[in-house]
Amino acid sequence: LQISFPPTNNIPTFETKPEFPGGAYGLEKYISKQLSKPLKSAKKKKGKYSFIINKQGYVENIRVMRSINSSMDDIVISVLQDMPQWNCACYRKEPDKWPVTVSITTDKYGRLSVSVDTMWVNR
Repeated sequence: LQISFPPTNNIPTFETKPEFPGGAYGLEKYISKQLSKPLKSAKKKKGKYSFIINKQGYVENIRVMRSINSSMDDIVISVLQDMPQWNCACYRKEPDKWPVTVSITTDKYGRLSVSVDTMWVNR
């Protein structure tokens, strides 16, 4: 008796991840410009925020994963909500939503750094 199983491929078939206009550098520059003055008062802090880029390329479902402080979190959330439209992710040649995480750090001198992670999604 011979038994055969179809091959399984657990790797998602996304053709593209979402991309902010100007890429990761453009996103870091946009967030840094929007937050440079408000976050100067939050010295030596790190915040982490997650959100979804929907099928139309807009931000939705923003969550605070690590708080800077409540008033600064409100400012960050406002900046994230007001971001311009992204190029959305495509899965099997169709637009799809995709999670993104942004870490925002200020040092003791009030300098701001931003890092972006477009997480890999398993289907």
